Order: sequence, then structure tokens, then C-alpha cells
Amino acid sequence: MRIGLLTYHWVANYGANLQALSTYCYLDNNGYNPIIINWVPNDALADYQNSSSEEQLNAHHKFIKTRCRLTRQFSEQSEISAILNEEGITHVLVGSDALFNIIRPHFHLKTLSYSRPSSDHLFPNLYWGKGFETIPHAGISISSQNCRYFEFLFRRNEIGGLLKQYSKITVRDNWTHSLVSYFTRGKIKPEITPDPVFAYNTNVPQQPNKEEICRRFNLSEQYIIVCFDKERGLISPEGWVERLNKEYYKMGIKVVNMLRPVGGQQFKGIEDIQMPIDPMDWYCLIKYSHAYIGVLMHPIIVALHNAIPFFSFDQYGIRMGLYKNYKSSKTYHILREANLLDYHWSMVKGDKFPEPKDVVDCLNRFPKQQCYSFAIKMNIRCINNMESLAQSLINI
Repeated sequence: MRIGLLTYHWVANYGANLQALSTYCYLDNNGYNPIIINWVPNDALADYQNSSSEEQLNAHHKFIKTRCRLTRQFSEQSEISAILNEEGITHVLVGSDALFNIIRPHFHLKTLSYSRPSSDHLFPNLYWGKGFETIPHAGISISSQNCRYFEFLFRRNEIGGLLKQYSKITVRDNWTHSLVSYFTRGKIKPEITPDPVFAYNTNVPQQPNKEEICRRFNLSEQYIIVCFDKERGLISPEGWVERLNKEYYKMGIKVVNMLRPVGGQQFKGIEDIQMPIDPMDWYCLIKYSHAYIGVLMHPIIVALHNAIPFFSFDQYGIRMGLYKNYKSSKTYHILREANLLDYHWSMVKGDKFPEPKDVVDCLNRFPKQQCYSFAIKMNIRCINNMESLAQSLINI
């Protein structure tokens, strides 16, 4: 038996790389003989090459290639059968990450341009089990990134038919639960399970220590990480981070700025953490920090997993004209379950941006023991989910 892992392993996205490695190492540590199915669509790769530096993109690729076994790289989906045969892959585990995020080609009125999503966002594609329907396959903690699945009404039966070929599917959030239930007309109501990064310390125990990370990135013993978007997305108000820095300067704590692989907002008097950043180092930078303040979901998961204080500025959620649904956010879903919504601000909800001093005061009250207990619970659930899915494949 050999399990092929199909996910976003190669992208310039720290969370995607970490979830891939966590899942891979669980399978490898428990004798399931995994190999990553190295599907890299040319159009999706071009998007990342246009938005990330070559050095940073190489750091993501090296992270996976030096830690995992991979099939040969391929772009055409029609090659999947040959790949499975070449490597003796008998079972496929799909996930996790936003693999069910399908997007319709559409016309932009503002720019008067036609937008066609990359092939990993067009239906059908490999993430839906297309091309290996007869091979036993399961889905682990899959997300859909607020996919507008209701726009695919006329393909409902086709999509639902592929989903029914899965031996088992678990999903990461309520929105994706609704997506799967919608396309299968209620025949599949998947369990909501934790992101694999919630088991990272268990599955990937060999990590750099704090002294090594601080030395390599020239950091003091105590440091705060901030991270915000730049041109689009969630941008902090002018002068906000600088005022935050003044608050922490009084406490003898240094504020540093962590850019995303695609860049990010920069601030006067605040040092940027030097790039390129290896995904393992990125994980440890958050793990050893005094606190994380910023955007995205996976930094919050890393903080939760290590009981590190955080304040989430959440850019996720559905916005269509006057309709807004901030509760569809994957970050909101996790923090509601953790009972930590006091440490969450939603851009979609549209509340006033909190004052820096209020965020500092909030973090000073952060319930680390509550967070630690939640992290233990999620780690156990995550490991149990991985084992359950592996067994569901074996028993077919």
C-alpha cells in the first residue's frame, strides 16, 4: 500500500506548506508509506512567480523537497493515471487547505477585463477526485475559502457525483460543510475537523530552538510580530503600528514586521524580518514570539497551537453588494470554537479599528491556560482524524 498526498504543497504560502508537511509526517511516522503527488499547474505557478520573489518561492519549494518524497512534477491533469502507476500509489488522501475553492470565469466592470481563474480553481480538477475515481481516496480537513458554491447550480449533480466517490471527507469549517452538503443534496454531511497544523509539534518534533531563531533573525528575547496586507486586503490605519510600537517600547518589547511572501505593509521605524523566510523558520518565529498581531488564519493556528497571545485582524468572510457574512470566515470559526472572539476583529463586519492601546491591554489579559487546553484538545482531534481517514482508505 502507498498513499499519495494531493494538496497545495508547493505554493508560496507558509500555512499550505506546514499543513502538507504535518499530514505527510503523520502518515510517514505511522507506516503509511506516503508520497506527495507533485501536481503543479503551470498557470497557478505563473501567478506565484509574478507575485513572489524567486528566492522566496525557492524557499517554499526547498522546504518540501528536502523533507518529503515527491512524484515527478507534472502540470497536465491527464497525467494523473501515469503518475499513480509509476509510483505504485494505491490510495489518495486529498487535503487539507482550500482545495474546494472553485471560481467561475467572470468579467470585471471596474477594469473592463475578463478574468479566468487558474486551473486549480476551475471545475473539474484533481482536487475533486477527477481522473482517479476508481482509486480509493479520502479528503482531510478540506476548505473552500468562502467559495460561492451556489453559483454552480447547473453543475450540482456532476460535482456531487465526484464527492460521493470519496470514501470519507472531513472539512475545516462550516462554510465547506455547507458546500459538500449542498452538492450531495444532503447525502454527505462531513465532520468538521482541525487543520493539520494543530498537530504540527506532534508530527514534526524536530524544530530550531528559540536561541537559534533569535540569533539568525537578530531578535531580542521578547518580540512582537505584526503582519498586515499592502495594496489590497486588510491594511492598518496610517500610524497605527507606530503607535503600537510606542506602547510596547515602554514595556521593553521590540515590535518587528513580518512580510508575506507576496509582500505587505511596511512601517516607519519598524524593522522587517529578513526574507526569504523558510516555512519552518516562519513557524518558529511565531512560536517563540511574545505575541502575534495581524492577518491570515495560519498564524493564528500556530499561535493557538503554542499558546502564544494573538490578536486576529480577520480579512475573511463573504461580501456581495450589501450582503455581508463575517461568520463565514474560517478564522472566525476557529476562534468561536476556542471561545477567544475577544481577540478577533473582522474587516467584513466593519467595526471601528481598535486603538493600539486597547489591543495591548487585551493581550495583557490573554488567557494562556485556556488557549493551552484548547490546543491539546485540537491536537488530539487532529491526530484522531488523520488515523480515521487513513483507516477509511485501507478498509476499502
